[in-house]
Amino acid sequence: MKIQQGGANSLIIYGEFSILEWSALAHWLRDNFRQIGVIDAVAAPESVYVQFDPVRIDVFTLRRKIRHWQPVASARLASTQHVLPVCYDPAFAPDLYEVCRQLKVSSDQLINWHSNQIFTVEAIGFAPGFAYLSGVPDTFQLPRRMRPRTRVPPGSVALAERWSAVYPQASPACWHIIGICPMPLFQRSAEPPVMLNVGDTVRFTPCTISEVRQWLP
Repeated sequence: MKIQQGGANSLIIYGEFSILEWSALAHWLRDNFRQIGVIDAVAAPESVYVQFDPVRIDVFTLRRKIRHWQPVASARLASTQHVLPVCYDPAFAPDLYEVCRQLKVSSDQLINWHSNQIFTVEAIGFAPGFAYLSGVPDTFQLPRRMRPRTRVPPGSVALAERWSAVYPQASPACWHIIGICPMPLFQRSAEPPVMLNVGDTVRFTPCTISEVRQWLP
């Protein structure tokens, strides 16, 4: 494990750990040391970023506590399995047929694959709650759109390269939109505000237009 200073009030931890172990470390830091000065810990595929209050905990004490972490036992508790509803109807999937055309598959084949694949959250970024979901095989990978959209609605389910994702808020997008998820993944008033964390797994399940409209405002 390698610990580097990221700034006056942050550390970056590197090492040879799995996604689940990085997620476990971030959980461990937030759960055990928030009361003594750890403000947040964010996992990524190859590191953990830790923000802390240097008035409440000095960097040397925090480094020492981090080095006491045991990854094997805590990693078992880090991952959560999520099942998210998705409506693949063309009304909410403007790129569905073009994606099928480029991949040379039917819409049923694409939906069947996407709704049976187990995805893993490898990173959170781009926007609050935006999870990069790995698990797209080579046969279903496409480059990003040449012309980005200026806005897609919240919940838009997308594909690009080796990723799938759900846009948690309305935002610009250059990924291919193949459906919509009516379940909110980011809510500022919730605790925690973000549903998905690095190391979690996601499976999508098809839902109907009437079902999705019951969720949407």
